[in-house]
Amino acid sequence: MNPKFKLVNSVGEVLITLLLYYWWHWDLHYILLFFYIDTFAGLTMTLLKERKIKNTQNAKQHLLLNGTVYLILAFLGVGLYEFGTSLLYPEMHLWQSILGFVQEKEFGISQLFLLLPALFLVNYQQYKTFFIKTQEFRVVPLQLIQTKHQFTWLLFMASGLVYALCALIFQRPLGIFLFVIIGTKLLIDLVLIPRIERSALRKLLNSHHVHTR
Repeated sequence: MNPKFKLVNSVGEVLITLLLYYWWHWDLHYILLFFYIDTFAGLTMTLLKERKIKNTQNAKQHLLLNGTVYLILAFLGVGLYEFGTSLLYPEMHLWQSILGFVQEKEFGISQLFLLLPALFLVNYQQYKTFFIKTQEFRVVPLQLIQTKHQFTWLLFMASGLVYALCALIFQRPLGIFLFVIIGTKLLIDLVLIPRIERSALRKLLNSHHVHTR
């Protein structure tokens, strides 16, 4: 994805999150449920990208982490976020909150039938625009994209751990945790993953240079 578009996309996500919390008065759990849907939409695109590259380039698996492990890491991250949220809202029944979120209606439509398709559609459109139409799947090495995806889901789990640890240390004010969520996501998307990607690309190019000298 183009770095400028990624920045604009991240700024848009931040603004939406702030509006949901301060304008629509969503609590942190509702914010996280929205975040989870977007996360698993992103995970679906991760698996689609890897499968497309494997099928197009006839490439073999390079790393130990595969789709099943990505899924496990994603669920571990969600579990850590849920644990932290249970500390912040001890009176909240998390399952009832999930049901309330799903049943809540916007424009007369249940969240389940509004947000779920919308977020998956947005992620799929980005996949089509920046991965398929650009023919990126024909030239990006599988090892490079697997390295990126591996660290994406490891860092997602780590962000859940940071959130849970912060909740263990201090529970108030709740607004701080909104910025923990936003801050860790921006750090991962705009700083850590691009650095990891550049480092992996340099190693791959150096390795290729060694084998072709």
